Amino acid sequence: MITDKDVTKLKKTFATKQDLGLLRKSLKKDFNGRIDFLQSELEESLKVVLERIGQLIERMDATNKRLEEQGKRQDAILEELRANRIVLGSHEQRLQKVEFKVFPQT
Repeated sequence: MITDKDVTKLKKTFATKQDLGLLRKSLKKDFNGRIDFLQSELEESLKVVLERIGQLIERMDATNKRLEEQGKRQDAILEELRANRIVLGSHEQRLQKVEFKVFPQT
């Protein structure tokens, strides 16, 4: 037969239903607290990431703008070189005509 002394000893050795209920409530409260903490940390981290992505996009836009401006300058220089090449070709033809008149080929 189980005595009160045995029941007391068993309660000290094993968790009772009441002990498990208190442990469950404590764990649930701690778990919910950690979830809230992690959620707020995640939100803050996400804000930082989005802010940095925005900064990166701004830097890329500025770089693209500079590259476009540089491309336009290079295009203008190439057009000028083409025009000079045409003029140079014209001068070269004139010089050849003069050379043939001054130094005839016989």
